[in-house]
Amino acid sequence: MIRVGNWMQTFTGRRFYPLDPRPEDVCVEDIAHALSLVCRFGGHVRFHYSVAQHSLYVSNHVDDHGAGGQDVLIALLHDAAEAYIGDVVWPLKQATEMLGYRVVEERVERAVFERFGLPLPLPAVVKHADLVLLATEKRDVVNGSAASVGRETAAAQSRLGPWYCDSVQPLPDALSAWSPREAERIFLARFEELSRS
Repeated sequence: MIRVGNWMQTFTGRRFYPLDPRPEDVCVEDIAHALSLVCRFGGHVRFHYSVAQHSLYVSNHVDDHGAGGQDVLIALLHDAAEAYIGDVVWPLKQATEMLGYRVVEERVERAVFERFGLPLPLPAVVKHADLVLLATEKRDVVNGSAASVGRETAAAQSRLGPWYCDSVQPLPDALSAWSPREAERIFLARFEELSRS
């Protein structure tokens, strides 16, 4: 069958077509490896802080607040599309000119979630945890401020509705640097644990 667009070779040697993503082409080892090397905030951070580490914190936060195992797994994989299409900084991703990118991102996200038998859209608890981590990352990872968190929370509120942004406070404990290898290992272990439950 003819596929749309060109393919990229993944870490495990698979062919992945970003413009024609299929669930059978998705592999958790590729996701964990790539996300451990993709740096949040376009690399404008105090230390390497990967999308894999961010995803683990979001998953843990959802788990700590009593969500079911499926929502905790969804939280772990909420940014998995970025393993295949990269992370684009938020102001650019929201631009009108990036509509095509957002369409591609949605297709890849659907393929990932279908591969693991997970529903879309993301649950409210995951979106809220993502904002909690954003506030924490602004405090600990980038040279952010309460004002910058407030601006981004207000922008998110206009898109997501008020519930997601209520009581968005940073986590009490500071985030620390993990190596890419450590983030990849922990991500895979967490995935295995959640897949068994």
